[in-house]
Amino acid sequence: MSKVHYKFKSSLHYDSVTFDGQHISLGDLKKAIVIQKKFGKTMEMFRLQIINAQTNEEYKSDGELIARNTSIIVARIPIGSGSKPKSWLPPSMMPLPSTMKVRPTLKSF
Repeated sequence: MSKVHYKFKSSLHYDSVTFDGQHISLGDLKKAIVIQKKFGKTMEMFRLQIINAQTNEEYKSDGELIARNTSIIVARIPIGSGSKPKSWLPPSMMPLPSTMKVRPTLKSF
């Protein structure tokens, strides 16, 4: 039995996925992590980013093979909902759209 050791960015300890053979595909590894961590329906809201802990190389294709005894770091990346990102600037500092014009105002003293 072979293992790949993984941990989430915020975790201190590694867990492992056990499999037969010399390699496991990235897609199969992601499925095993989802099952172990019982993510279930929440997978619709995020994707898993897998990074090699030694080389900092990101695995991108589900067909990529990960060798046994490899240590990886997993990050949950939210899937964009298509909504506008929130702006934390106060309204007075927000940039105006190019179609709007600002008229100067005179202040009386």
